[in-house]
Amino acid sequence: MTDSTRGPSGQGVPDWRISAQWAARARWITHLCDFLGDPSNEWSPHPEMALRDRPEFLVLAFPPTPSRAYWTYATAGLSFVAQRSSGERNTMPHVELMAYSPHGDPRVAEFLFMLAYDIAWGEADEMPFRAWDLWRASRHGMEDFALLPALEADELLDFPNPRKREEDARYLLAATGELNGSMELNVLQLLPLTKEEWQFASENGSYALLERLGPDLPVPYGWDPLGATAPRS
Repeated sequence: MTDSTRGPSGQGVPDWRISAQWAARARWITHLCDFLGDPSNEWSPHPEMALRDRPEFLVLAFPPTPSRAYWTYATAGLSFVAQRSSGERNTMPHVELMAYSPHGDPRVAEFLFMLAYDIAWGEADEMPFRAWDLWRASRHGMEDFALLPALEADELLDFPNPRKREEDARYLLAATGELNGSMELNVLQLLPLTKEEWQFASENGSYALLERLGPDLPVPYGWDPLGATAPRS
């Protein structure tokens, strides 16, 4: 369980890897577009929310399509630097984030910026982030969240895979420093929780909460409180 507060420090990623991030980010966005359609908007973080060693970081908004009746918000560039924790719990060092909302609202992207900031500024002696974690950040009348595996097709999640797509090597170069080899990219969904759901998940785990909510849980679950007030995009 993590609360949203961080401060600056350096990480020392080589300049040539940082220079490789632009092409890597473009490759990830192109891959997302193949499945989600074209984004309607993209945002860079405010300077005070910039991510350590990730100057190309963005959050993108993908509007509904005939096959996806909801908005998808996705990060691009968070995974270019692995989480710093050296402990056994760091099983998902490279992560990108998504959120699914029933309406277009840039405030959903704000939460992804906040979570990405916490992940990027984590230190080696802190707990890393991974699927089924809980996270808390108070903003826009919301506070409690869970991180779940993203609800995406295996083909989307099979990235980067230069054996299938040579151009994915650009992503590997930025994220690992190698053109060959492999890495596991974990895409995590940010799911808002009610106070009661947060308490249950704190006591029983997020996986147990998901089972309790049932198989018919709507994909864009939890973001309705934002829909009661402006703004929308």
